[in-house]
Amino acid sequence: MISLLNSATSIETPWFRSEVPNGKYQKDVAPPVDIIEHADHYVVEAEMPGMDPNTVDVQVMDYKLVITAERPAKKREEGHSRLRERSFGRFQRTLRLSESVDVDGIRAVLDKGVLTLHLPKRASAVERKIPVNAS
Repeated sequence: MISLLNSATSIETPWFRSEVPNGKYQKDVAPPVDIIEHADHYVVEAEMPGMDPNTVDVQVMDYKLVITAERPAKKREEGHSRLRERSFGRFQRTLRLSESVDVDGIRAVLDKGVLTLHLPKRASAVERKIPVNAS
């Protein structure tokens, strides 16, 4: 699982890996993602070229963001495949969320093959400067 806990998390931890049912981690089970942290929100971008928005499902359960999608196999009418590198089938990507994420405000947009998720931070989690006044 990917953890959106803090900016100090290094790529040596389970970032950029998907957990599969047997408990092992694999990088190629689901599309690659980028996670960007801003002062008041996170942005998650997942590559999904050729995906129909109707086949992509995004849910939040117990502070886990679950992205599920399916790409059906193309049926070949004639000829023999000499090389098949494009993937098909069902995949799931799970990202563990920090409690600082406002799960009710999450938005998802699929545009030009990129799924973009906007995850706002709760107001209490946003860094702010406290003014110091003279007595």
